[in-house]
Amino acid sequence: MTADVAGRGGYGADLQDEEVLVYGPIEANIQEARQARPVPTSIPTGTMFRGLYLMVFEGPNGTVHTKDIVVDENKNRYQLITVQWGRFGYSVIGELMEV
Repeated sequence: MTADVAGRGGYGADLQDEEVLVYGPIEANIQEARQARPVPTSIPTGTMFRGLYLMVFEGPNGTVHTKDIVVDENKNRYQLITVQWGRFGYSVIGELMEV
């Protein structure tokens, strides 16, 4: 998979005007981590849980932060909730942003 990493910004399938592309496209491994984060009760929805995804990719230390947005080749958007950098790159968990 390839993913574009973008800064904070609007909601939608493409980069929004207020978003800044950090770098991309990059090769990334994106896989479902778990469906364990409950949706706030004040939001009407048909689903009980939000999807969390583990992503592993190479990148310079300090360029990716929590609340950044990752966009994959299918235009799925993930807001990062944990970011860890190590010797082999980044290991992050992102929450799938749904309409």
